[in-house]
Amino acid sequence: VAIQEPRTHKILHQFPLYNISYCADEKGVKKFFSFIAKSVKTRDGSDPATNGHANGNGDGNSKTEESHECFVFISNKLASDITLTIGQAFDLAY
Repeated sequence: VAIQEPRTHKILHQFPLYNISYCADEKGVKKFFSFIAKSVKTRDGSDPATNGHANGNGDGNSKTEESHECFVFISNKLASDITLTIGQAFDLAY
C-alpha cells in the first residue's frame, strides 16, 4: 500500500501488505478511511533497505525499531472503495 501525494505523485509512505494489521472505513458517513501499519526504522531514522524486515541476515544484531502508525484519510468518494480493494488484496494474498 502506497500513500502518494496527489499533485507531485511523490510516494510519502509505502507498506507491504503483511505489515498492515487493520483497515476500515467509517460505516456511517463513509468518507473516512483508515489503516494501521507496522513501520520498521533503523535507529538513525532511515528505513531499512529490506522492505519491512529487520536486517535480514539473521545475526540478531538488528538496530531497528518497530512501531505501529495509524493513518486516517478523508475522501468523499473513495473511502469505501479503497477499503474494499485492500480487503480483496488480503483475500488474494492470504
